[in-house]
Amino acid sequence: MSERFAVLPGSFDPLTNGHVSIIERALNLFDAVVVAVTINVRKTPVFSVEERMQMVRAAAPARATARARSSSS
Repeated sequence: MSERFAVLPGSFDPLTNGHVSIIERALNLFDAVVVAVTINVRKTPVFSVEERMQMVRAAAPARATARARSSSS
């Protein structure tokens, strides 16, 4: 059987308890979750991409993976 995974994209600036709840619920449905920390050129971020990825890694369970991607939307 192949692994089922979900991708959750967002700027996560800042990461909220609601985001963490969605990640945790997704992990109940999927084998792995990729949290895609995006760069939105239309917004001025409070935290750097690296800081946001650290927040995701610190708050999310081990089966969730933080990745950075750039987005123009």
